[in-house]
Amino acid sequence: MTNDSDDVPTGNPEEDPFDLFIAECIEALEAEGPIALEAVLRSQPQDADRARDRLAALSKVGLLSLPDEDWKETIGRYQVLRRLGSGGMGEVVLAQHLDTGDRVALKLGPIPQASLTPEHGRQNQRADERFAREVRAVAEIRHPSIVPILDVGEHRGRAWFASEFVDGVGLDRVLEAIRASDALPETLSGRDLAAAVPGAAEDAFGATWVAAIARIVREVAGALVEAHAVGVIHRDIKPSNILLRPDGRVQVVDFGLAHVADMPTLTLSGEFAGTPYYVAPEQVENASGGIDGRADVFSLGVTLYECASLRRPFTGRTPLEVLTAICGREPEPLRKVAAHLPPDLEVLCRRALEKDPKHRYPTMQAFADDLGRLLEFRPLVTSPLTPLQKSRRWARRRPWRAAFIGLAALLLVATPVALLFANSKIRSERDRVMDEAQRNRLVVEHFVEHFDTTAGDPAADEAARALLDRGARRLQYGRTGDFRVRASLLHASARAYLKLGRTEDARPLLDRSFGLWLREGDSARDERALVLADLARVHLIEDRPGLARLLARRALDEISSEASVIEFEQRVRTTIAAADVRFGEVD
Repeated sequence: MTNDSDDVPTGNPEEDPFDLFIAECIEALEAEGPIALEAVLRSQPQDADRARDRLAALSKVGLLSLPDEDWKETIGRYQVLRRLGSGGMGEVVLAQHLDTGDRVALKLGPIPQASLTPEHGRQNQRADERFAREVRAVAEIRHPSIVPILDVGEHRGRAWFASEFVDGVGLDRVLEAIRASDALPETLSGRDLAAAVPGAAEDAFGATWVAAIARIVREVAGALVEAHAVGVIHRDIKPSNILLRPDGRVQVVDFGLAHVADMPTLTLSGEFAGTPYYVAPEQVENASGGIDGRADVFSLGVTLYECASLRRPFTGRTPLEVLTAICGREPEPLRKVAAHLPPDLEVLCRRALEKDPKHRYPTMQAFADDLGRLLEFRPLVTSPLTPLQKSRRWARRRPWRAAFIGLAALLLVATPVALLFANSKIRSERDRVMDEAQRNRLVVEHFVEHFDTTAGDPAADEAARALLDRGARRLQYGRTGDFRVRASLLHASARAYLKLGRTEDARPLLDRSFGLWLREGDSARDERALVLADLARVHLIEDRPGLARLLARRALDEISSEASVIEFEQRVRTTIAAADVRFGEVD
């Protein structure tokens, strides 16, 4: 008597060809993984589906451990092994070439979404533009520290590209491991860094800690020199985008935010494009056309400072506080944080972290050259700070203490008449600032009200709109005039666009205004609050209630007690309530 069931063979298993095939599949899977299993299944396509069912049944009863469903997926000429990571820009998977067996990192663009609304269409377009930007950015660069693109294609409507799989670890993970070891910074050596990179030899990165980090940063700088030469600005240099390989090589990854010279600039509204701790001040301002290679110099300088001291130079409890510190506060001198470090390393970091791009290293090559001089114990091209420059930087780091010392000196050396005169000047300056803030608000209100008075008059309305568009373009792309005036006019123009229902035009102007007001630190909290309140309105109108609620609450945090008027609070809290209802979360 025989049994034809697929799952219950009869007789000797060795005599059943299908059972032999199943055994071969299991052996391939356990020995070499899903790619080998897929190869065995392809060798007998007539039995492949039946074999998959048998393997799935064995997996259900715990007799076999199958990978996730992706083991069946083939993308182009590559078989997916496992996912490596995902984010707003898409996902990265580890895959293997079906013919050669070479492993690659395969990056897929975002999953296409149905464009049910204009906003969905814009989101799809922005995602596609970013993915295309990364492909083009990497394809144009030839440098051993930048992983080349090997292949491109499309899979189920998603663009993808394959590049060499880098068997390395992110510099951020290395720094985390070293911090977790509780080792004192002055006791660290190159061996400690190598120990945090699996498979690395003790001398893979250098003997001393300073030599190790300087060499890593110099290799990154060298890669970025090549990128800048073809018009590519990375714009998101940070430790997690720097991979360390066991052989000591360094790789720069993730050009998803890169700016290519002849491609349109991408912007984000209400959020910042990039990781807040590492961005340059000009990126915070979102300056259209104003970002060049010196922004990468700043970000790499932040990375160098963090590697040297195991501390970030700019911190805060919220992203807004971090961005405010980047724009308006000087970091602690490196040797004050870690006194054992060489003075030249502090000079390097100080020059790279200049807030004004004109005072930084003029090019990435200049930065790389000074890193080379540091490694070779030669004098740097950049010079140390003068006593006057040191005093100014100290005052920027501690404005209240500087003001107190100045006042104490005045009390000690000045006559009562001089003191009265100084007090009068202080009061006059305070009143001037308050009057200026009030004037800025009045200018905004007057400008916006103009668009109410033109309502009902088609000729006047058309002329006003044309004037607004022309003025907005000048404000966005020009760099003339006092930035406070520009920030106020940008805000006014954005509110005018809001009156006209053109939120897509209002949003970038509000972003730019907010970035400019960040320069002023605490003295511009009220102005930032007003801009944030309008940004919240924009995102609520554009059906992003979560972001609208976040921005509205930030506005309440920013407003000062003196200017915390009931009307403003009511307006912002109304936005929060509307966002909660739209978001499905009513407090």
